[in-house]
Amino acid sequence: MEYPKRPESARCRAPEGSDTACPYERRQKTKERIAKLHYRMNCIRKNAIHKATTWVAKTKRPEVVVLEDLNVKGMMQNYRLAMSISDASFREFRFQMQYKQSWTGGTVMVIDRFYPSSKTC
Repeated sequence: MEYPKRPESARCRAPEGSDTACPYERRQKTKERIAKLHYRMNCIRKNAIHKATTWVAKTKRPEVVVLEDLNVKGMMQNYRLAMSISDASFREFRFQMQYKQSWTGGTVMVIDRFYPSSKTC
């Protein structure tokens, strides 16, 4: 997902109450604009997860879906990947996959993070 460069940069950085501070109305408008932008990105993310899990559960109809339990905390320490990983919502994907598989009669297996999945292919 493409983020705006600096949505918060429009906010006045002067402390509230100082002579050079932005007027209250402008500060509130900017806050609301930023909140609306974050809400919109959150809705887009949830919609994409719903579409992906529904497509797998309904179109493919697998009996078993295997998901790997990843070390997300360790991956978040990589500053280049941290934002993309936090946006991926792995936990939400897993929960939605589990309940949508239960609708179609399938199961979801979660394998351990130390299982050599890339070495068996």
